[in-house]
Amino acid sequence: MSARFFFNLSPDTFTPANVDLPPGGYLLAPNNATPQLAELARQVRSEGLDLMADNGNFTLIGQVRAALSQESDALDERADAVETLLGRSLRPGELPERLQADYFDLSVRAHQLARTLAGTGEASLAGQLALDPTQVIGVEDITAACWLALDLERTYTGRRRRDWRRMNTTVARRAVDRITTLPNDLASHYYPVASAESYNTAHDAGAVFAEHGLTRISMGFGAYMADANYTDHVIIGRRRIDFAGRLPNRYTRTVLAARGFWDGYRSRAGHAPRAFHFLGLGAPIMLPLVALASGGGTALSFDATSPIKDAVRDGVLYVTTPAYLKIRIRKSAGWLASDPDRVWDCPCPFCTTFTKRFPFTYSLGHAWRHAHPDQDVTAADLRPDGALYDAYPLFSEPPSGPRRDAVDHARIGHNHWALEQILSAIRASADAGTLHAHVAAVVAAYVPTTSRPFAEAVTHGLRFATDELGEA
Repeated sequence: MSARFFFNLSPDTFTPANVDLPPGGYLLAPNNATPQLAELARQVRSEGLDLMADNGNFTLIGQVRAALSQESDALDERADAVETLLGRSLRPGELPERLQADYFDLSVRAHQLARTLAGTGEASLAGQLALDPTQVIGVEDITAACWLALDLERTYTGRRRRDWRRMNTTVARRAVDRITTLPNDLASHYYPVASAESYNTAHDAGAVFAEHGLTRISMGFGAYMADANYTDHVIIGRRRIDFAGRLPNRYTRTVLAARGFWDGYRSRAGHAPRAFHFLGLGAPIMLPLVALASGGGTALSFDATSPIKDAVRDGVLYVTTPAYLKIRIRKSAGWLASDPDRVWDCPCPFCTTFTKRFPFTYSLGHAWRHAHPDQDVTAADLRPDGALYDAYPLFSEPPSGPRRDAVDHARIGHNHWALEQILSAIRASADAGTLHAHVAAVVAAYVPTTSRPFAEAVTHGLRFATDELGEA
């Protein structure tokens, strides 16, 4: 199995250390291509590395959400009140008629605004080609992604799955036409974007793209992973599967959308697609689950800004031991301070280079813990003049300057390195015919480290990735 991660191109990701790893490739959207990034893109190509040109629609989805989020939030408050009275998640047909009509009306306006902003879904093609890419994210109808971003669920709007099938059919037809106009090297590396919000609509999407003979496809998983809502059931075909409690949508839907697409594609083509790109998917625990859901036979690729945002904005680092986790640096600082035998011994080239330049002074952390035995590490402790600023430089938060640059670069590099380790393990186990056992072991290690909803979500995800799910 081929599985690789495309780094979002930036000065922090295109460095000698990154090129030496090397990454699966780099991704850049033309609307983000500042002169500096355009020059980096030229350097990427001169190094013989792959450059994927994104279609830039993520920005447009954000604009639709910003324009209509106040209205969607107000509708969600009304829907939450109904669910509170029921004591469970809504089922289709249970929303009051007036509220469902309001949701449907907002979905219409979101669709209209999406069409106004995105047009046919490939307005940035000329800018993409100007980047001299090796792969192109193709035509897309951003309506479905906008609906997800605004919490306009089918249960709320009353929309039918045929709405998604129509969107995917239009995109597939445009993709077939577009491929005939592209240079040969790009025509065979063009990834139109499928849309789905469930197993069933993903199954339909897979069938549609297979019917049109498209063999390389992408799908936006960033909207799934940004969903902070929970549900106590999912629908597969005509069957409702109830959970013991509410589980995070972003985990259950991600696996089901992947599985549904492959099931639908195989139902028409008789085989898996040649290649599939997961737009916006970089959560460590989800990569092996969706790889397993694909069933093998497809070249998989991923991209996400989350390894960068987590490292810089949220102070989160990815680890693979004892499980595939995202850990907050404040928790890590407290963990190190609590035991003199603990050290930060990450072997990645980014951490080792950083700690040589800025060594940890563990004794400062131990002294702080001795003086504050029951206190959690705060953000202030890791800022300049904070008690732990010099104890754990990698976890520190300098406001600016060379140390800030070094911290950001090391954390970003570390997170991407961790994802590369995860993908390497996927490739190795798939080649050995042990992918299912590997993913089961990953899930087993993850379950005791997290809360019950997330533990149950990945446990169900393992089943969804492999079990017979029935007709869609």
